[in-house]
Parts: sequence; C-alpha cells; structure tokens
Amino acid sequence: MDEDLRESPRQVGFYTAVGALMAFLIVTAIVAATTSNESVRSVALGVIGSIIAAILFATLSEHADTPQSRTLKRVLGVLKSVREIEHDAKARLLAGVIGVSDKRGHQPDYWFSILDAATDKLDMVGNSLSGWVQGEFRARLKQAISRILKEGGRVRIVFMDPKGDLADDKSKLLEKNYKLHIEGFVDLLGELMEEFEESFEAEHLAIYLAADNLTYMLIDNGGDIHVSPYMAVSRADHPLVVQIAGDSPYAEGYRIDFERIVKRARDART
Repeated sequence: MDEDLRESPRQVGFYTAVGALMAFLIVTAIVAATTSNESVRSVALGVIGSIIAAILFATLSEHADTPQSRTLKRVLGVLKSVREIEHDAKARLLAGVIGVSDKRGHQPDYWFSILDAATDKLDMVGNSLSGWVQGEFRARLKQAISRILKEGGRVRIVFMDPKGDLADDKSKLLEKNYKLHIEGFVDLLGELMEEFEESFEAEHLAIYLAADNLTYMLIDNGGDIHVSPYMAVSRADHPLVVQIAGDSPYAEGYRIDFERIVKRARDART
C-alpha cells in the first residue's frame, strides 16, 4: 500500500476521538429530546453546546495548519472537560440542587410563579420579605395568598421579631428599617384575616415573629424550595438564590429547620 495513503496512528487516534465525540453528541441529543425532567434537559443541552464547540474548534484548528497531534490533544482535552462538567452537573442534580442564580437578576414574574405553583401549602421565612409588598406587588401577593387559602391550602410566614434587640441591631448595621417593613407585611396579612374573618381560610393563615437570628430567606411551595442565604454583617450586591428539589435531603434539612423556627416563634396576633 502507498505510504501516502496509509493512515498514521495519530490520524487513527484523531478520527477515533472525533467519532467518540459524535457518538456522545447523538446520545446526549436523544436524552435532551426524550427526558421530561427540565433540569436534565438543561444539562444535556449544555453538554451538546460544549461538544459542538469542541468539534468547531478542532476543525478550525486543522484548517489553520495546526499540527494534527496538537489538534488531537486539544480535542481530547475539551472532551475531558465536557465529561467533568457532565459529572459535576449530575452530582448536583442527584444532591438536589436544580439551579443557582442571582437573586436580584430575577423579574417579579419569576417570584410570583413560585407562589402560583403552590397548592396545599406555602411556607416563607425571611428577615422582612420587604420586596413582596412594594408597589404593585402588594396586590399580587395578597391575591396569591388568598387563592391558596381558598383552595384549602395552608400559608405560614415567619419574620424577624421587630420588637427584639436583633431587629434594632440589624437595622443599624445594614441601614434598613426592618421594623417598618415587617409591620407593613403583617398589616397586609391582617387585611386577609379580616376578610376571611372566622372562616376556614383565616385558620390556615399563620404569621410568626422569630427572636432567632434568621440566616436565610426561604420559599417552600410544597414542591421545590428556594433558599437565599443572608450575609452576616453586610448586604450582598449579588445575593444568590438556590432552587432545591423538594424531595432531596437538602430540602428536608431546611424544612426541619423551618418547623423548629415556627415552634420557637410567637404568633403575630398575640
């Protein structure tokens, strides 16, 4: 056989790597097209994008007269990175972490969609949850809570106790009037209680004031939970919010903590 027509080991390795990438791409595409799990689909699409980028990079490198051995090394390196990303993503999904994002980067519709998904329960906890009662959001929040109660669900909301020393200390430290914000939210919930009076709905709306140092904001709609940790002595410019699968050990831990906070807190109506 002519030496010029015979493929070198490096060429064979190159084609093998590309073949592996293409096979991996096809399998991942099938998973993305058939899965009903949005989180798995997001991971699969991300992997597909990385693989396509790797193939384009390899092709462009070859046309740029880069030595084939160097191209092969880079392709294999990208493939390794893709597999590491896939492994990490799977690990997060198995642990229950669905997504991590910038809390302030979300539009109001994002937050109200969490409430809209609540059916039989809605648990919320936070220092003041002040963003929920500002401007037009006040009416939307009132409507969302009213809908859950009318459908037979239970709503429990926990705030930092505005009469405690902790509220005074945090107000000074973070330059925010927590007492004013908390009272505004409590007034809104009080309006709901008056509307329902002694009905079933009023009995299933509970407001608690906690003397404990609340270290996170939490929304639990009975499905997934959303948690945003608080910083200790400053206000974050980019606070993160973590979406956690409701059936994960992480969610179980937060739910246990929430129940303990409620047990130690006082009823806002007393």
